[in-house]
Amino acid sequence: MARLNCEEKLAYYPTDINAVKAFIKEISKDKTFSNFRICDPCCGKGIILELWKKSFKNIKTFGVELDENRGKEAQERVDLFASADAIYGMRKSKDVFDFLFLNPPYGELKTQEANNRLEIEFVKTWVGTISEQGYMLLIINPSCINERMVSYLQKAKMQFVANFFFDNDDHLKFKQYFLLFKKDKNAESQSDLLALISKSNSKPFAEVDFSNVEIPKSNFKERILFETFQELKIWQKEKLLANTNAPKEFWNKLLNPIKNNFISSIQTPNDGQSALLLSAGLCEKDIGGFLIKGYFEKVEILEEEKEDGKVKVKEQFISQTFAFDMRNGEYLKLI
Repeated sequence: MARLNCEEKLAYYPTDINAVKAFIKEISKDKTFSNFRICDPCCGKGIILELWKKSFKNIKTFGVELDENRGKEAQERVDLFASADAIYGMRKSKDVFDFLFLNPPYGELKTQEANNRLEIEFVKTWVGTISEQGYMLLIINPSCINERMVSYLQKAKMQFVANFFFDNDDHLKFKQYFLLFKKDKNAESQSDLLALISKSNSKPFAEVDFSNVEIPKSNFKERILFETFQELKIWQKEKLLANTNAPKEFWNKLLNPIKNNFISSIQTPNDGQSALLLSAGLCEKDIGGFLIKGYFEKVEILEEEKEDGKVKVKEQFISQTFAFDMRNGEYLKLI
């Protein structure tokens, strides 16, 4: 989880894993949680998500990280990973994550809006992805606790659950503390929310009662959107290709012209098509039919030559269509 702070901007400060271990242990006391989705929009190297994965049965982890070096490590640990700007570079479904683990970068955000900060923008961007009765653990410092933060929490129907801190270096150096919320669309807005989430209301972790925490289960059959606006990085494509039984020749035919048979190259696939092709060998059941892509090409045709020597030209648009037979792995040009 990258954190920006004053003169230490661009430095990397991973979340205290011992604090997260203690939190997981406490909420799991006398309970068994399973079958849920958890997302970390600032997942760093993916270590925290990997910890959640090892602590609960049958959960799916989702992570976003802007730094490519950390992202390469995160991709090895996270079920579905995106190398992207988590605020401006992601498309994602609403109401799908049963737990949002959010330790955003700290710092001012230069916008036309006054009193805006990165922490607030992350909450604004991601709080809508939390499922009904789902939770958000927000790791924060006092700089962003203001009416703007409160307005986004209230608009998303986030109910205050706990405000606590750990006696560690992060708390001493950055005044860092933890806020736990639960989404409840039927609950009334908490008029004293600003006071509840302030640093002055934070308690030592050992004094907080987590017995009422109940992480809901996901409907894993539900299709969700979680993808970057940008094209996949080369290292991401290589990783996907390494994990599929689709032959490399099949991928090469997608991107390179085929010579000596008058078949030109298919256009470079978009992210969704690339992911579909590369993961074809990993699907639970076969993908039938064809993947088809094409484009139109303008062609000028000479119709006749007039007496004045001028040539009448007619324009036509000719379609160029290509297909891949997903059943046989054959590359075709449709005519």
